[in-house]
Amino acid sequence: MASREELNPSGSGSSTNPHPDGYLEARLADHKDSSTNPVPSEELKARMAGEPATSLEEVSSQEAILPSLHNLSLDDVSEETRVVVLSGADSQRHSEAVVPFRLPHTARDVLVVQQTSKIAEFSLSFGKDVFRFYYDVASDNLVISNSNRQKFLIEPIITDQASAKSAAILEPRGTQIIQPGPWKIVSSTDGVLSEFLLLQRRYVTQKRVAKPAAPGAKRSASSANPPAKRLNYGGQNRRLDDGGQNIIVFNNPSEDAATLEASFSLVQTGNPLATLGEGESVTVKHRQSQPAGQGDAAGSSQVARSATDCYTISHLRDIAVGKALASVFRGRHSDFGDIVVKVIRKKVPATAHYMTNLARDWQSEERFLRRVNHPSIIKFYGSDARFYSIYMEYLSSPDLAKLRDRSHYFNGNEEDAKRVFRDMASALEYLHRERILHNDIKPSNILYNQDQPPILIDFGLASAFGSRVCDGGTPWYVPAEYLVYNQRGSPSDVFALGVTMLYLLKKVPLPDATQRAWKISDVQDPGPSMMMGEWLDRLDRLRGELAVDNPSTSMESIVRDTLVKAPGQRISASQILEKLNRIG
Repeated sequence: MASREELNPSGSGSSTNPHPDGYLEARLADHKDSSTNPVPSEELKARMAGEPATSLEEVSSQEAILPSLHNLSLDDVSEETRVVVLSGADSQRHSEAVVPFRLPHTARDVLVVQQTSKIAEFSLSFGKDVFRFYYDVASDNLVISNSNRQKFLIEPIITDQASAKSAAILEPRGTQIIQPGPWKIVSSTDGVLSEFLLLQRRYVTQKRVAKPAAPGAKRSASSANPPAKRLNYGGQNRRLDDGGQNIIVFNNPSEDAATLEASFSLVQTGNPLATLGEGESVTVKHRQSQPAGQGDAAGSSQVARSATDCYTISHLRDIAVGKALASVFRGRHSDFGDIVVKVIRKKVPATAHYMTNLARDWQSEERFLRRVNHPSIIKFYGSDARFYSIYMEYLSSPDLAKLRDRSHYFNGNEEDAKRVFRDMASALEYLHRERILHNDIKPSNILYNQDQPPILIDFGLASAFGSRVCDGGTPWYVPAEYLVYNQRGSPSDVFALGVTMLYLLKKVPLPDATQRAWKISDVQDPGPSMMMGEWLDRLDRLRGELAVDNPSTSMESIVRDTLVKAPGQRISASQILEKLNRIG
């Protein structure tokens, strides 16, 4: 096949590519050389008047974003709307968060993207080109991810020195953070793919540092006559010459502050649930009332509101604040009552890559918890994608890792061990039947006391059968097949339960407190490989010491079968239940 250079020696464009090689880079350079506005003033005036654009690089009047949004008010779109997509998107191939909408005062149909407690990301298709978008829970920004094999230019339509927004090349499989404002996506082959408008967050979070407010006061209304809204870029209010009408594109958060109760502070940056301390509370509510627009988007806010998008959470007590991937605390939810709140986070700089991973981690755990239903698995109450939070039932039981003596041996009895073994095998049998792997079975992920049944928690590493092999977890509970073949499956969960049973049968002290750790994802390196091999050899020796007196009729014999090295010969969760039922 001929190369691009052979087909187009001059590099000056072709019948399929109207722009020369390096077009996007050159356009980016031109944009950065402009100190105030990348669009010539004559061209901007032409756009405002709806006249045709003068060059291929600029947007045609039919696709120009400002004229069509000239009379748009925040009251015209639903209170969940975060993005207005003016052109290019395929209405048949988009996420459920994307709905058709007719702009008031025009006959133009657009797509709007709604941000609710259920949506962490969405996708838009422009012909064969697909882009994914991820919300930043700590700001009004959005991350755009290029799912395609070619590069694109992501470019603001209007900018100035105060806005600090700039154009950027979006590499294949690359990501870019964008701020609120009007943007366009430019292709070197097709020109402008789409224009869209990113709005600031349409909900308000208020943090109270005193005792939680009384139930009747926790959702007090804001002013009945809110201040007029103005076009806002970078926190500054501006007004365009529109014949006396405001183009209301952004709602400045500071405008609401004066209407709030004095005991509350408005949270404008950061994830308020991730930093919530004991005795503090956060209230979430919408900025505005039912919209007057037309289309599916106009009637959606009541649905979202009934799904507890507005609520208050109070922090009662920390449960696990030092975890690298999440903070966990006991809280009180205005709709659910006493709950456990888990907020997904990562202790790394907030880059675009970080934000996309955070969204995927939250989505994965939330979907598995929402899906499962078993008496030995923690109950899921709800979640909120706007904070990457998950709300679950609160249980007073400690985890098994806390039930140990000073030498780190389990301080329960054999009946406790048998009860945990049976109920966890039942939970695993259910999960594996649903084609779900837990990937982190261990004592600290099982809640238990003698007055309540054992409960399996923490689905942060759960995965579906056949998906990418999990390289996380807790090293002492990972089987040999991961070290040798880089494999994990349902037998791996059973092996982890077997190691947990060695602790419950007092054959070993809690490994987490007594053994050197290694990073699971590094087991192909000499050091971690040697450490894991030595630990597996020790487990094999312990396995040989089990059920010496009663090789086939004791609980120890069943535990012995969970620790078989070959995963194909290892006992399954359903077989564990069958054998436990035989011995009573």
